[in-house]
Amino acid sequence: DFRAHMDDRREAFLEVMNFTKKQKEYMERCFAYVGDRCAKTKQTIPLEMAWFKWRSTGLLPSERGVSTYMYVLGLDKEQDQSDCFSDVLLLHGLLFPPNEKIITLRIQLLISQNNPLAAEELINSLSNGKSIDGDSKLRTYLPILAHYCETGNVSSALRLFGQMRASEKVYLDAGSYAMVLRSLASRGFFTSDRPID
Repeated sequence: DFRAHMDDRREAFLEVMNFTKKQKEYMERCFAYVGDRCAKTKQTIPLEMAWFKWRSTGLLPSERGVSTYMYVLGLDKEQDQSDCFSDVLLLHGLLFPPNEKIITLRIQLLISQNNPLAAEELINSLSNGKSIDGDSKLRTYLPILAHYCETGNVSSALRLFGQMRASEKVYLDAGSYAMVLRSLASRGFFTSDRPID
């Protein structure tokens, strides 16, 4: 059991460090402060260092703390989503119930790893396309649709677009229609020699 493992790690850490309850609580607040500060300054490197230290202590972060770390680590679009980001997402999945924000972040991670099929499977595995708080929404599907459109996978884009249109909670905006139409047009689907079936 993951929680039991973390409890053992925390007890061992506190025993070695001989921390009082107040010192432990102060350390937990410091980790949260690092997250808040990095969110304000949009710096990821101090946060990555703090995250691995936090994990090594076995101290269980609050859901707000984990969400802050995910937000900051998700800001770094230059790198192919770090192991730290994956670790934070995994920890959230083990400790807290899923919500649409977390599902969307997991989908973005899968897309950054060039794995749109796994992202679709994740959506479909949630009660046949439903997230915890109801049907998956536009922002849940959008990274996958954008990936298909950008990579020229028109058949997958149209299939997913049809699935999105069939969902009661997905409200397609003009940008979504424009993205699909632009992808089709750039591949010559509106020329007279290549009509859409």
